[in-house]
Amino acid sequence: MKLEKKAVGLILLAAALWTAAAAQAFREWDGAWEAGRLTRLNRLTPTSSFVAHFVRYRDERSRKRLKEALTYYQTVRFYYPDMADAAGLEGFCYYHLGDLTTALAAFEEAARLNGNFFWWHYNRGLIYREMKDDASAVAALEAALNVRPADTLDDVLRSKIYRQVLFAVRGPEELMQNLKHGYDNAARILYRLKNPSVQFPQYDQPDSAHDLQARLF
Repeated sequence: MKLEKKAVGLILLAAALWTAAAAQAFREWDGAWEAGRLTRLNRLTPTSSFVAHFVRYRDERSRKRLKEALTYYQTVRFYYPDMADAAGLEGFCYYHLGDLTTALAAFEEAARLNGNFFWWHYNRGLIYREMKDDASAVAALEAALNVRPADTLDDVLRSKIYRQVLFAVRGPEELMQNLKHGYDNAARILYRLKNPSVQFPQYDQPDSAHDLQARLF
């Protein structure tokens, strides 16, 4: 009996030691993983400037460099799959690289992760409209107009990866002006979709090419 108790005690002790060792190994592995993750993201972060440059200038050279920025946002999503901003910025890159289907999927995911952000819904609405899916476009634009502007502005200013591209705008005044223009444009497009046979001067102004493209701000 004593030998059995001693054997059980040794087994329990060994189990406790193994558990402690495994926990320590996991902490070390997790720390190494985190360090590696940050190293890789920091190495890719400068490519986010290509998005800001494209937003500001819309030239062909900066559009081509969106592929490099896309790699950065894909990597962010790999490490942080629930980060709505990364999904949305990924969608923006896909859109302006000509892949509307993948862009739409990314914007849908961004809207699912953060439904209180105007631009994700707005961009979904534009793509659905371009795809001739008017019902889905209406739903997306209505969702956009139901978002409080303050919520979107707050998210833009709090988001680390969004702040990386904010130098594309010339200060908070332009940021707010662009958001107001986005709401006005969403309302105009929504009116047209709901009332295709009705004419109303305020909503029948021609759209600029910029107004019909996915935006970040």
